[in-house]
Amino acid sequence: MLHLMQNDDVLHKPRQPRDATPETALTIREVSDLLAVPAPTLRSWERRRAMPSVTRDDHGHRRYTREDVALLQRMRDQRALGVKVSAAAAAATAAQPEVQCQRLLSAIEQLDADETTRLLDASVEAHGLGLTLDQVLLPSMREVGKRWSRGECDIAHEHLATNTVLGWLARRAAHAPAPSNTRPVVLSCGPLDQHTISLEAFALLLRQERLDCRNLGALTPPASLRHAVQQCSARAVVLVCQLAKNRTAAVTALHAVGNTGATVFYAGAAFRTAAARRKLPGYYLGGNLSQAVTHITTQLGHS
Repeated sequence: MLHLMQNDDVLHKPRQPRDATPETALTIREVSDLLAVPAPTLRSWERRRAMPSVTRDDHGHRRYTREDVALLQRMRDQRALGVKVSAAAAAATAAQPEVQCQRLLSAIEQLDADETTRLLDASVEAHGLGLTLDQVLLPSMREVGKRWSRGECDIAHEHLATNTVLGWLARRAAHAPAPSNTRPVVLSCGPLDQHTISLEAFALLLRQERLDCRNLGALTPPASLRHAVQQCSARAVVLVCQLAKNRTAAVTALHAVGNTGATVFYAGAAFRTAAARRKLPGYYLGGNLSQAVTHITTQLGHS
């Protein structure tokens, strides 16, 4: 499989006519008005080969299909963020997260660790780290777990996926910016929780914000979590619990660090309902890693 958006032939190959008709296709003026992008800019993107060529009618006039407009909208949004034209085009024309998930699952089915890594790298280049973690990596890993529980894949596939993803996260973390000179954030799974990928992914995003993270990983006893928070003089602690059956032990751990002076955060499927969060110390982070990072940095910035 091609390394996504790194092949010039893929990026610049002119499009073949699709299902556009005179009744459905839009003129360049109509697209310009719809997207609030000047027509000369649309021509420039095409002329500079940043975007694929569009279909033309019998008179040589550009005619834009629904797919063309969606692609140009993504291009416009990337440029509005200050992304360079070439990089914006790569992101706009990249496979969307749902497609990336299917490709990732296919690579895992083939026990292809190298392809799994390449796909994750390509997704980060096209969509950014946060979206890749939230909409590609974690959904794919959840699907692997479901397939294994239904007997649709072997434990070998789950092990390869887990080890490959953890290795990929570790390499990314090694290149994260140096932490700022502040008290650290301690991260931990619940006392009975063994799955660490979401915690590692979250730690990576926090490191991108230059937060000093101390990740204790799986099966951390409440007393040990409290000891680590106190020894590090942590400014915050994040506890993750995924399984409802492990929630009681996780709640014990939350109460163990509730009066340490660290700001307490918690996340995971075990706390998804309002009833599961009732009377707990600290702040619930929800299920989106990127939003959770914003919540933590905002909260710590105000503390």
